[in-house]
Amino acid sequence: MSDEALDDKNGHAGPGKGRPRGRKLAFAIISLILGFGAFVPMVVNLAVAKGLTWSLYAIGGTAMTWFVLAPLFLARRHRLALSWLAAVVTVPAYLGLVQAMTPAVAWLVPLGLPSAAIGLAGLGALVWLWAYSGLHALPALSLGFLVMGLVSFGESAVTAAWLGSDPALWIRDLVSLSLLGAGFIFGFFALILGKFRARVSRERRGGA
Repeated sequence: MSDEALDDKNGHAGPGKGRPRGRKLAFAIISLILGFGAFVPMVVNLAVAKGLTWSLYAIGGTAMTWFVLAPLFLARRHRLALSWLAAVVTVPAYLGLVQAMTPAVAWLVPLGLPSAAIGLAGLGALVWLWAYSGLHALPALSLGFLVMGLVSFGESAVTAAWLGSDPALWIRDLVSLSLLGAGFIFGFFALILGKFRARVSRERRGGA
């Protein structure tokens, strides 16, 4: 797939279309809203508790959101990939902040980070399928559903291990996931086969 096509899938506007300026204005407005949303809790927290305690949740979440959104509005190319990379950095950092503020239960390593890794890996796979794989929409959609199923199963397995649940509960999910994945993989290859046969048919008609 050409760079131009990749940029189009990433929402890149060519020169002279005026979209970058509109995106920058939109992001400036979003930044003001996010900044206000972080500033108010900070001021209230400082006024009541004489320090930053619970407002760090809002400040950290707002900062994470800003960094993830920034590439979508400001970058000229590979906006989805850059936004995903920002999420890879900021999501674990925010989870670390939350863990630091709730030290009574050590959930970050056994639950938070594995769940975040699974979710971010799935998101990265979806970004690649949509923007860089070169697949048509339907095959990419089929594989995307399979990725989401894998993410769901992974999250269920991590949660079950954390809670000490019966593994049979998520083994059942594995069976359902296998059936779902087999259906989508079959649909994917059936679509590819159909396109190949249609192409062969067109070439035969053209050579006749």
